[in-house]
Amino acid sequence: MKPSSPPKTAPSSEPLPLDDRGVAYGHGLFETMQLVDGTAPLLEQHIQRAQAGLCQLLLTVDEPTLRGWFASAVAASAGFSGVLKVIITAGSGGAGYAAPAHYSPRCRYTLQAVPAGVAEQRRDGIALWRCAYRLPINPPLAGVKHLNRLDQLLARAEWQERQYAEGLVCSAEGDIVEATAANIFIRAAHGWVTPRIDRCGVRGVMRDYLLGELFPALGWPVTECPITESDLAGAGEIFVCNAVRGIVPVVGLNSGEQWPIGTQTRRLQERLAAAVGGYEWESSSAE
Repeated sequence: MKPSSPPKTAPSSEPLPLDDRGVAYGHGLFETMQLVDGTAPLLEQHIQRAQAGLCQLLLTVDEPTLRGWFASAVAASAGFSGVLKVIITAGSGGAGYAAPAHYSPRCRYTLQAVPAGVAEQRRDGIALWRCAYRLPINPPLAGVKHLNRLDQLLARAEWQERQYAEGLVCSAEGDIVEATAANIFIRAAHGWVTPRIDRCGVRGVMRDYLLGELFPALGWPVTECPITESDLAGAGEIFVCNAVRGIVPVVGLNSGEQWPIGTQTRRLQERLAAAVGGYEWESSSAE
């Protein structure tokens, strides 16, 4: 493992130089978080995931510096409601794939609007496209939201129809892993399940919050385990989740399957909005 010199630079909204290893090789990671009036409700969870991911990528950023980067990016977003993306790269240096003697990580951030239609998606649910692209098995990088997102880009390129807001993605071995930009939960015959993220996929902040906080608060058991096509076919409720959209019910697939928006999914949505804020949904007149 190559040691890193302690980064001292403040986060910046300036473009990255072309010789940055994050630009050239995807060596780095990012966190995409929701801001509500300039505050990030799940900031601590994002910092912890970033710290764990940097270790997996052999990049050392001391905790005070990392926390300072995130705090400065949030402070620069004072009063903003939308999406804050924090990018941390390996910096410049090295020769080709050979790493520099010491990494000098950089931090950048961008501000974006919340994607259009998010509140309606939470209320009405979404349909998924069943992606033909399969995620390669790669345990050393499993869970990390690293900068190389070619798998997700290739999966997302399979459809253009606006009625499909997400894609369902399986591993190379055929088990269901996630959506293209979200994690997935299924209420199967034996209870709530979500795929393990130990061989491929992204370990989402919202996924971890649900597993560690919301499901236990409601007293509902949930299991991390492989999810098969038969589990999917027999599901009573399905939802996807991420830190920007919160909990979004799944009501169908392009291959014809359909599901209702279940009462337990609604209960989780209500509990999330009450506990964290920024993830509210409004009931439709039909409910």
